Amino acid sequence: MALRSFNSVSGFSVGQDSDIDVVSNIGNVTPVNLTVTELSNLGAIGNITITGGTNGQAILTDGSGTLSFGSTGIAANSATNMPYYISSGDTYVVNANLQGLYSEAIEIDGTLEVDGILIEVGTSQNAAPNEVYYDNNGTLTGNSGFTFLPSTGNLALPGNVSVTGDIIPNGNITYDLGTSTNRFKDLYLSGTSIFLGTSQIAENADGDIVLTNGDGGTWTFGGTADLDSSKIANGTSNVSVLLNGDIRVGSAGNANVLNVDGSGVLTTTGNVVPLGIKTDGYFYANGDAITFGTSAAGANTQIQYNNNGDFGAEAAFTYDQATNTLSADNIAGTLTTVAQPNVTSLGTLTSLTVTGNVAGGNITTVGVVAATGNVSGGNLTTAGAVEATTLSGSLSTAAQPNITSLGTLTSLTVTGNATAGNVIASDGTVQYGTNPGSGSISVNTGTTTAGIFATNITDINLGLAANIIMGATGKTVTARGNVTADNLQSDTLSVGDFYSSRTAVSVGSANTVIDSFPLATYRSAKYTIKVSDSTGYQALEALLVHDDINSIITVYGSLSTTGSELMSLSTAVNGTNIELRATPVNSSTSVNLMGTYVPD
Repeated sequence: MALRSFNSVSGFSVGQDSDIDVVSNIGNVTPVNLTVTELSNLGAIGNITITGGTNGQAILTDGSGTLSFGSTGIAANSATNMPYYISSGDTYVVNANLQGLYSEAIEIDGTLEVDGILIEVGTSQNAAPNEVYYDNNGTLTGNSGFTFLPSTGNLALPGNVSVTGDIIPNGNITYDLGTSTNRFKDLYLSGTSIFLGTSQIAENADGDIVLTNGDGGTWTFGGTADLDSSKIANGTSNVSVLLNGDIRVGSAGNANVLNVDGSGVLTTTGNVVPLGIKTDGYFYANGDAITFGTSAAGANTQIQYNNNGDFGAEAAFTYDQATNTLSADNIAGTLTTVAQPNVTSLGTLTSLTVTGNVAGGNITTVGVVAATGNVSGGNLTTAGAVEATTLSGSLSTAAQPNITSLGTLTSLTVTGNATAGNVIASDGTVQYGTNPGSGSISVNTGTTTAGIFATNITDINLGLAANIIMGATGKTVTARGNVTADNLQSDTLSVGDFYSSRTAVSVGSANTVIDSFPLATYRSAKYTIKVSDSTGYQALEALLVHDDINSIITVYGSLSTTGSELMSLSTAVNGTNIELRATPVNSSTSVNLMGTYVPD
């Protein structure tokens, strides 16, 4: 017996062939329409096959019973009717662009991942517009100071920000920390460096603050509670400001070479070398005051003298540098220079002693001309007696115009004028008055100035045991050239310019001696030195001191047009002298110096 399909014709089941197979002989059901009105158990989903669609699509309904495949189903994170049940073990992710409102409670038996903001609908959010939500014991809450403004992107925080990592801006050299009007109050750092562009503020191992610029130069600010309140240091040099005290400067490893106390007194271990000094009081090394006037007195060539603490000058007291001539109305004292070729007239002499010849036009006297030797002349006219071999007695005739020479005279007394071309004395004294120094030598040529010495005289020696007094009280003594003395002493010294006239010393090799002085005479010296070579110039000041065995020197001030030293200094004891030595850096080096020497 043959098996046949279960067929239906016009709604009736027939056992014969027809156009519609309802149930095949192998159990397949092929209905035109399948309507299920009661609960139908189709078994496992693997037993159900619906053809059509593509991978990942879902079955959609239009709400009227029509099903279709679509790409907006659950698998594609499409919006769905709410509520939506997610069973245990399943995962459903709603993208940010598919956010929905859940009008009913959502039950989750698993993990809820939210890419966006999960808002509890129908419940107060406890926040004003722009306030940022936060979990306040399970309740979303806002704070008036904790806000976010979408239009500007600014986030405002009412309190502290605690971070566990670095705060790094999103762009390099783009964002600021604070503004010119809204600044942070204090900045606390536990590190040791702050970087400002290519510069750095750091703390060294001693706790000092070190500023380093982009070129590598450094400043160090430091101090201790017992010595300093602050310090600026660079290398071996520093400036220290003491606590409620002095300001001290150390240089090149030498401590406190300069100090300024609370009274404004500046103390230095070396000399001060300024371009100029303006002061109400100046004191030399021995403590004596030196008073400087505001400017030179009188006219050009007039010698300056102390006039009650200021510069004084007189037209009759001058020095001509070109002719090396000193001019004065009166010179008090004794002239020690033997030859005086420019003296053409003398005042009234009480006596005149000439050991050599007296040559002159006329000798006029109202007294007696006495000679121990012979008196020789072409004509001798006298009203008295004349002895040919030996002339003795007195010539009574006042005028003796023909006497042209005399022998060696033990004395010559002239009460009137003695007129002669030259008065030559090889020995003895030219004296005016009964007591030496009681009179004066007057020179009058009819002008305001007169010279008593010839311009071709090299040296004028005034070698007196007593003092030489030049100029009357309140008058000026003028020297037109240099005044050279082994020792120059003055209660008050007033100068316009102070300089050295020493000849330059060539420094061609190491340890060239540029100055020396006897160690038994002077204990210390101060030098002002100018150095020149083929590269430029240098000015420096140095201090020297010795203990008869050792000699030491320090340079406390130095300036160079080249920016580097042109010469180095040293000192040594050489026998009975102290020597100042120089070693050049370059060729063609020469030195001009001025020294001030201080005895014990």
